[in-house]
Amino acid sequence: LELESGDLLPFKQRAKNHRTITFSMKLAPGETSQYFLRIETSSSLQVPVRVYTELAFAEMTRSENTFFGAFYGIFLVMILFNLMLWFSLKDSTYLILVCYLASYLAMQFGLSGDGHRYIYSNYASYGNTLLPVNMFLGFYFGFMFCRKFLLLAEYLPRYHSIFRGFEVFRFSLA
Repeated sequence: LELESGDLLPFKQRAKNHRTITFSMKLAPGETSQYFLRIETSSSLQVPVRVYTELAFAEMTRSENTFFGAFYGIFLVMILFNLMLWFSLKDSTYLILVCYLASYLAMQFGLSGDGHRYIYSNYASYGNTLLPVNMFLGFYFGFMFCRKFLLLAEYLPRYHSIFRGFEVFRFSLA
C-alpha cells in the first residue's frame, strides 16, 4: 500500500482532516510492522514522526486546536483594537502595527498548516507563495513600526537611517 500526501495536493486528499500530514495505520495489539517514508522537497522541511492511538491523536488535536484558536483570537483582537485606535487617532503608527500583526498572523496561519486547511485548500501552491510574501511583509512592517514608534527620526537620526536602510534592503529583495 502506497500513500501520498503533501502541501501541493488538495487538502481533501489527506488521510485525515488535520493541519499536518497524517496517515492512518491499523495494527492489532502486539503486532509489528515496517513502514518506509520517502520525503521529497524543494524547500526546508521538518519531519517529526509520531505514532498515536486514535484516542491520543484526538486529545492532541483538541489541545492543538484550543491553543491555535486562542493564539489566532488574541491576534485578531489586537488587530481590531489597533485598527480602532488608528481610526480614532489617525496616527499612522497604529496602521503600520495592524499591517505587521496581520502579516505575522497570516505567516503563522500558513506555517501551522491551517491556511492550507481553511483558506486555500483547493489551491495548494498558494501556501508556498504566500508564506514568503507574508514573512517579507512582517519584516518590512516590523522595521517600519519600530522606526515610527521609537521616534528614531527625532531622537536617534543615525538609527533612523539604519532602520530605513533595512526597510529599503528588505523591499529590494522582493
